[in-house]
Amino acid sequence: MRQRPGGCWAGGPRARICRPSYLLPGNGMPAGGPDNRHFMMPPRVSVIIPCYNQGQFIDEAVASVLAQSFQDFEIIIVNDGSTDEETCRILAGYDRPKTRVVATENQGLAAARNNGIREARGRYILPLDADDRIGPAYLERAVRLLDERAELGIVYCRAQLFGAVDTEWRLPQFSLEEMLLDNVIFCSALFRRQDWQRVGGYDQDLKYGWEDYDFWLSLLELGRRVYRIPEILFYYRVSADSMVRARPRRHKLETFTAIYRKHQPLFSEHIEVWIDRLLDLREPYHEASLSLGPPGADGGVSPLVRKVDLDTRRLEFDLADSESRRPIRFLPANDYVVLTLERITCEVEGAGTPLTRWTSNADFQEGQTYFFGSTTPCFQVDPPLSPDGCRGRAKLIFELRYHAFGRECVPHFTAYHHRHPDGNHHADGNRNAAADNPGPHSRLTAKQAVFRRRLWLIRFFVSRPFEFFSRCRHYLLVRRSGLVDRDFYLQNDPAMDPLLVDPLIHYLE
Repeated sequence: MRQRPGGCWAGGPRARICRPSYLLPGNGMPAGGPDNRHFMMPPRVSVIIPCYNQGQFIDEAVASVLAQSFQDFEIIIVNDGSTDEETCRILAGYDRPKTRVVATENQGLAAARNNGIREARGRYILPLDADDRIGPAYLERAVRLLDERAELGIVYCRAQLFGAVDTEWRLPQFSLEEMLLDNVIFCSALFRRQDWQRVGGYDQDLKYGWEDYDFWLSLLELGRRVYRIPEILFYYRVSADSMVRARPRRHKLETFTAIYRKHQPLFSEHIEVWIDRLLDLREPYHEASLSLGPPGADGGVSPLVRKVDLDTRRLEFDLADSESRRPIRFLPANDYVVLTLERITCEVEGAGTPLTRWTSNADFQEGQTYFFGSTTPCFQVDPPLSPDGCRGRAKLIFELRYHAFGRECVPHFTAYHHRHPDGNHHADGNRNAAADNPGPHSRLTAKQAVFRRRLWLIRFFVSRPFEFFSRCRHYLLVRRSGLVDRDFYLQNDPAMDPLLVDPLIHYLE
């Protein structure tokens, strides 16, 4: 067996193992051989860093580990058959504290991680890609959680993107439902080495990636719990060509099919998650509903529901005799909506009685057209109370025209803003109501405030169309950062009414 530079020993064509730097001469190793306590006291954490032609980043990754507040760890770099001369040169003589190199033929990322973990002696494992970094407190926080809570199998944290993009990586909050739809845990989470052994490690047959997703699902099938540390302690590098190198759709289809078949019992047990998403994708529709009585007073009676779309012109709801005398709440959609309400009729035995008294929570109104900026749009309809009103089996008929739902409402709101820049038109109930209809005039000031505040939002985002996306991004970044103290800002500008103006937009303006 022939010694290579940097303390590496050639052990055959498939692997070369380098002794840790602390076992090399000049690094505290006794002349007579290694100190046995290094083998009697294994580290708590093994950080596994696969490296394929990324030698230019390896120092950053290793330095981020060496800077940890928790120091009971080892670092194992797996040179996965790199062909780049610079990477091979760096790793051939790599000499950093607590660090050793395992060299193999190129076998892919999953195999590289498995090869590193096989060499590991730590109780906990942290995979770390060669071009990423971790924050100084990551190991300390995660090890404490894994020590104290035996049910935990995966511990990760919030993450930051850097490189070509500089922003927080906003992955969905973990839940089993989210996890069954797509991976929401990045690869650099800590887990127990014994769990890796129980599930057989990373699946090396997944040649297109997503091996970490498959691995997390395997741990969930063991009944392991997941915890996300509410701090940014992981930094994921985004290279300039990341989008160019994105995998084709067919690769993801093939991989997810294999993952589903492997974890079929888990997916089958929660099949409603996929069916619900499928319904959203295949049958995009909205629902209108009719409820009786004031909010929260349905008495256990389920609302009457109708499917609606842009072609809907007429909705009918059957009412019993007693129900025709209760206040009626009509929700025309379950999303933002712009519609024209032409008439409401109460029909009994073919004879119709027009209803003329109703109010709404629309943000504003233009003639018979209502603009709802709420996901719970509502008309409050007063039923006829006269003796010749709706008696017997009544039918309530809404004749209306839908113009837009959801995000498609934005152009309608913008067009309204351009037609009425002073905001004089407000949703103050049915303008065609009888003269004795008091309407919600007592709430007019509050509605006007809400209207003007939303106009301020519209003006900020659409006043300069070419800056729309940059303004949206700027607004969201500042809002999520928490850098603007709303109360402090209002105290220093007492003339500003927070009901009329969004303090953050005022600040950005």
